[in-house]
Amino acid sequence: FHPLLRIGGSVWMQASGYALPSALLTLFVVVLDHQILPGFMESLGVGMLDKSQIWNATTYVLIFVVVFRTKQGLSRFWEGTGLLHQMKGEWF
Repeated sequence: FHPLLRIGGSVWMQASGYALPSALLTLFVVVLDHQILPGFMESLGVGMLDKSQIWNATTYVLIFVVVFRTKQGLSRFWEGTGLLHQMKGEWF
């Protein structure tokens, strides 16, 4: 488990840079809604969203990201394969 938490070469620090501000913003909005200004979320119109709508939006974004990354990976693979064949053709 210790090698996962090494600073050099680890993505934990970069991921924390994205996750921590989002988590703090969410915590701030929830505390604002429940403690300071009750009804704040309803005034923004968030209360009208159904859980299935939020789930669908999250799913669509996740599918888009996975498809985009897969397409990029396949593009790099085929480019590398083409360059390998080109290099092999030049050698022989």
